[in-house]
Amino acid sequence: MSATVQSGTAPSSEAVIGKLVIGSIIATTIWIVLTMILARAPIYYIMYSATTIERMDAAQRAQDAMFAQTTMFRVACAKPEMSVDDQVRWVAYAKEHNWTPYPAAGPLCYDP
Repeated sequence: MSATVQSGTAPSSEAVIGKLVIGSIIATTIWIVLTMILARAPIYYIMYSATTIERMDAAQRAQDAMFAQTTMFRVACAKPEMSVDDQVRWVAYAKEHNWTPYPAAGPLCYDP
């Protein structure tokens, strides 16, 4: 087994120092850029979150305003496809419970 020796000149100390300085400058620049990006990341997140919350709040206000103008009432109706016997029982059940007829919703509808 023979060892091979490469011939050539060793780099000068000035060249080595120059490469180290350039490497250090590049590393420092990358560090500064990353620090600036990461320092601003929470600000972007907070701005995004505030915008999202504002949109959700506006949507909720619009929905609340819509429901504030709505009157909700319960109506119980017999299905049209019910047999005549079932419809008769339905009318009897409604009268037993003192439900008032609600003809605006249909002929077999009651306000419970």
